[in-house]
Amino acid sequence: MGVFDDVGTVRQEAGSRTVTVDLSSLLSSPQAILRPATMAPPDRLRVTDERLGTDTTLIALARQNPGVRAALKAITAEGYLVAGAGDGEGVLVRRGCVGSFWDEVRTGECSLTRSGVAYSYQEPERGVPARYLVVVFSGMHSDWNHPGLDRYIFPQFRHIGSLTPPGTAVLRLGDLGGISGSFFMDTADAPSNCDDISELIVTAINRLGLPPQRVCLIGPSKGATGAAIHGLRLHLPFIAVDPVVDDTYYREERDDQHFTGAPIFPRRVEEVLAELIDAPGSASPPPGAVLTARGSEISSDALAFARDLRRPCAVYESDDPRVGAHPDVARAVLGPAITVLNALLLGIPVGSTIAAQSTSAHKC
Repeated sequence: MGVFDDVGTVRQEAGSRTVTVDLSSLLSSPQAILRPATMAPPDRLRVTDERLGTDTTLIALARQNPGVRAALKAITAEGYLVAGAGDGEGVLVRRGCVGSFWDEVRTGECSLTRSGVAYSYQEPERGVPARYLVVVFSGMHSDWNHPGLDRYIFPQFRHIGSLTPPGTAVLRLGDLGGISGSFFMDTADAPSNCDDISELIVTAINRLGLPPQRVCLIGPSKGATGAAIHGLRLHLPFIAVDPVVDDTYYREERDDQHFTGAPIFPRRVEEVLAELIDAPGSASPPPGAVLTARGSEISSDALAFARDLRRPCAVYESDDPRVGAHPDVARAVLGPAITVLNALLLGIPVGSTIAAQSTSAHKC
């Protein structure tokens, strides 16, 4: 059992009922399969099709076929998550019993709260009492078509515990929900997801007895989106590494690469962030930082977001030639990100001091 498994009010269920259905039948009448009139909904769906396999997963096929894409989004909105692949088949599991089918949960590598928030918790190294807390929000899996449930809690910043001050505890949050993730927001099948995630963070802070200034939220890509959303919600310091703050580019230019929008997401990420930025804040808002790179296709969005923030915000824009696209940013700015993280935890003001040779930085 995990440290914070008791957080939340909705208990995970044990799942056992498996239904096998061919893809064409699922596409033609999904409601009849997902909501049968005479029995409980299936806990696990084995979807068969000769095109499916370990290389061509349900997610990959959805990227290629508009009909499969629309159906997979509709099925996901009903609470079924892609959870595996095999020769001629894809697997989906019902969110309410996902722990029964998630290997990492069964082995204890990660845990689920009662409300279904995925997380892992790392005590400070060498048995030192907790004096700081870093909350790491999972970014995208390196394989965008990966069918395993572990794509929801991909381990970025693996060694962050040894790179931060003594006494730093690490809470890693999974992004359970959606097809590529929930972006740590509400989804159609989990309308309280945002509240549940915030509740877990607050519970961790309270149980460790830490003041807010000794807590920092951090994440890359959609993990940066999560860090920003919950940093703004909870008035906590955060570091956003090339955050996806407006998914218009991926929806319109990349064929809905993140599977956002209706019917899975009731609200767009840009709407959620705009509302949080405009919400009344504290008299002394905590600091934050936004890191990006000129080679990222969303760097202009990240910089605009930083300018709009109503809190002290350090901005670091790298011109590292290794950055050819958004996925390259997190690795390229790892050093500056850790530097800013340690400064925020220790209460050291950040600004142009984070600039390195051949890079640019400023304070907004």
